[in-house]
Amino acid sequence: MKKYLLIINILISMFVLGCGQTKPRRKLPQKNIKLILSELKSTDSSIRRRAAFRLYFCKKTDFQNIESDLIYLLDDTDDFVQSMVAQALGRLGTKRAVASLMQRLEHKEGRMRINCAASLVFSGNTNPRLASFLVNEIKEKTQFIGWASYLLGRMGAAAEDSVPRLYRLMEKSTDSEIKLYTASAIWKITGDSSKVIPVLISIFRDQEVSMLLGEMGSEAKDAVPLLVNVVKTYGIEPPFNCELDIFSFPFWEHIAKAGTALWEIGAASLPYFKEMLLNDLYNIRKAAVIGIGMIGAEAESAIPELKAALKDENSEVRLEAARAIRRIENRIKGNMPDPPLRLKVNPSGFPEKIEVTVSNISPEEITLWDENWSFGYDNYTIIIQDKATEEQYFLKKKPEPSKHIPYSYIISPNNCKILEFNLNDGMWALDGYWAVPGHIFRAKKGRFIKVILEIKKTDEARIHRVFVGKVESDWVELK
Repeated sequence: MKKYLLIINILISMFVLGCGQTKPRRKLPQKNIKLILSELKSTDSSIRRRAAFRLYFCKKTDFQNIESDLIYLLDDTDDFVQSMVAQALGRLGTKRAVASLMQRLEHKEGRMRINCAASLVFSGNTNPRLASFLVNEIKEKTQFIGWASYLLGRMGAAAEDSVPRLYRLMEKSTDSEIKLYTASAIWKITGDSSKVIPVLISIFRDQEVSMLLGEMGSEAKDAVPLLVNVVKTYGIEPPFNCELDIFSFPFWEHIAKAGTALWEIGAASLPYFKEMLLNDLYNIRKAAVIGIGMIGAEAESAIPELKAALKDENSEVRLEAARAIRRIENRIKGNMPDPPLRLKVNPSGFPEKIEVTVSNISPEEITLWDENWSFGYDNYTIIIQDKATEEQYFLKKKPEPSKHIPYSYIISPNNCKILEFNLNDGMWALDGYWAVPGHIFRAKKGRFIKVILEIKKTDEARIHRVFVGKVESDWVELK
């Protein structure tokens, strides 16, 4: 149980730091910083946790006057609070803050050590001592071997000296999760997949292996037959919550990840997709035409087969075949604008609301996350920026509790969708519990603003073929 609590804390930490990507934050009024600090000192752990989560929404300059308090709070008995305070100190990045984190790498409590190490790694620290600590966690075979391997991979080339130890662990371990973490770390540190891919193939029962193979692209061509076998199970109708014996996870998600990996690997998958077009099961034929289209220009030789699929007896196969042909032809011609979207702000409802028109200016359909998706806040962001102050505010609709699966919508070529935002909703007001004080947009008339839409590349975005990138509107005056 403790192992899973640790994993949850580290995953939250990854979310908090955007997995290494920088997110804009607005400087909070000093009174709100004092409120957060007072809550962090509460005897009620739930209040401390809420305050700890709010640290994410602060700029690092907010921490300058409370550095000593944060260092003291680093020893909190609650793992979540401890983790979030560590992330705040990592973002602050002063010599004293970094020194306090480095000092705790020698702490007797493993969770303290790994929380501080994660904060340092996610904030870009490449201190050789940090890499040595993580290698030692592996050498001593602590319960944090997998996460230590993951963090070494995050350090990239700075952790080059750890590769021999990672190789030995990868080869000797009988734990598939550890093999996955070490293999991923080795590839990310060295860029060499030759010794890693055979290991990944040997532990293919783990669905996360599929996504890592997809990241490796054409280098993972030897894994294509295994991935194809997974996708071919798509035609099987499972009972509720069914698991195939050959997999350790519910197989629908495994199938989606295997299919994604196939089209990311590219041309090596093409012969198998062509073969799947002849399958009696329409679901497999549909998966094949989607995969061919996602390969892009390299799939030009499959256009005749896709044209034949336009006459398929199943309407879904015909629809996806038409989309695939358009996608391949557009990639061949190189006529896809970057980005394929355009934003236009209508501030006429200010100060109560603003409207943002998202237009598709490309020759093919574009998929976007639904802004009401409850779990979309981690990878779907709409920001409003004040030109005069350069301050940025998150504009997110309050999510609908019923939408707990990836909801998306499609914008056709030369079409648009209008998003309306109530400026009094605050920033990421998920419910009253997580709402952050002081983050209401308060720019005055006569100011200029622009809106930024950003969708991060995540496994969900890869699987659901969602647009990934950043789009900015022109500056408009508030009247």
